[in-house]
Amino acid sequence: MPKTRLDDPKRDAPLELVLGRKASLGFSEERLAEKMHFSRSTLRARLDAGSDNWTISELKRFCRVLDISIEEMRQALRM
Repeated sequence: MPKTRLDDPKRDAPLELVLGRKASLGFSEERLAEKMHFSRSTLRARLDAGSDNWTISELKRFCRVLDISIEEMRQALRM
């Protein structure tokens, strides 16, 4: 019989916020990377690493480029 994980995986609310806003604005990964002044591979690495590994500067860039208010990001960080 296969093992079952009954605990929920940890939610990454800031990452969900960023990816949701990226999708709603219709940004491709290339376009987002360009606007953030990252290479596409750097952006992919940052997104794969999760928001726990983002710097304050990166958080501010995501907010500015994706038009996310600081208050929205604060709420996501508290989750």
